[in-house]
Amino acid sequence: NIRQLFNRQSFKFHRSLGETYGSVVRLHGRFGSNMLYTFDPKAMHHIVIKDQDIFEEPTWFTRMATHILGVGLFATLGDHHRQQRKMLNPVFSIKHMRDMTPLFYEVSHKLRVAIQSRVRDARPTEIDVLGWMGRTARELMGQAGLGYSFDPLVADAADEYGTALKNLVPTIARGRGLQQYLPIFEAIVPAGWRRTVAELIPVPALKEVIRIADTIRIRSTEIFQAKKAALLEGDEALKQQVGEGRDLISILLKANMAVSEEDRMPEDELIGQMSTLTFAAMDTTSNALSLTLWRLAQNPQVQAKLRQEILDAQEAYGGADIGYDDLVALPYMDAVCRETLRIHVPAPFGFREYDPCRILALCDN
Repeated sequence: NIRQLFNRQSFKFHRSLGETYGSVVRLHGRFGSNMLYTFDPKAMHHIVIKDQDIFEEPTWFTRMATHILGVGLFATLGDHHRQQRKMLNPVFSIKHMRDMTPLFYEVSHKLRVAIQSRVRDARPTEIDVLGWMGRTARELMGQAGLGYSFDPLVADAADEYGTALKNLVPTIARGRGLQQYLPIFEAIVPAGWRRTVAELIPVPALKEVIRIADTIRIRSTEIFQAKKAALLEGDEALKQQVGEGRDLISILLKANMAVSEEDRMPEDELIGQMSTLTFAAMDTTSNALSLTLWRLAQNPQVQAKLRQEILDAQEAYGGADIGYDDLVALPYMDAVCRETLRIHVPAPFGFREYDPCRILALCDN
């Protein structure tokens, strides 16, 4: 069932599983292996949260992430993963989110101007919302995450790095589960020959993934080196860059330099975090924004109520941008966001592998 799971139009298959068999289903993996498919909330809580040390990311996933994005959060397990998450804690703090809010507003205002310029005529105009949300999410993460601008928004401009990140998931999907065979490939092919052999495999999607991985690695390294050089020159040099030193990578670099030598992330891991976090934020954010606007368009009474709540809050600021704390406290907007994310999960499915011996020990306890 691997190809059915990874098909770009796989939602019908996932839905049919639930409607036909219920919340726990046995599927068939590679070489006749068994897979347990579940969407039971209690089971998922154990797998993803409570007993996550037992149910870890599969080897094929971490190896794929290593080859494409580097040694970031997607590529590590156990203590190594926990150490990376601990180092990243400062960049996900409420204080940092408050500092980032003006930057988010700046990008959002550019989006408004760009769309307004295309709908000024009296004639009906079709707007590709998914495309615009993709560009917006990419720019939000570029500035807030990397201190880098992918897209001016007010004018059409191509960026090879941003395009590579955007095309990664669709390209992997075209491989129809080929990535699951990566551990076998690594076991058979010596490390020095893997690139050459992979390029000889007659699968267009694989060749495109290799090209995308090269683009991501080269551009992430260039951005990292520029950020590192600015950091060494001092705060004034950082303020001259996009994000003014408040971006995720600048904060991560500062935090990494402040810890002891044994706790520091090596440079390849820092570069891996850049690629991983940017990739993870782009598709999830753009899809969530697009689906929220789509649901609001289907429910105009909800849209009107939400708009009024935002206008009332903005009035208290004299028409200026609403502050972070007041923005996240708007109850109806919070409800709309939560309900959209409940119905349309940004990351709809994932894989885990488990150690049978540890499962038996858990049952005994």
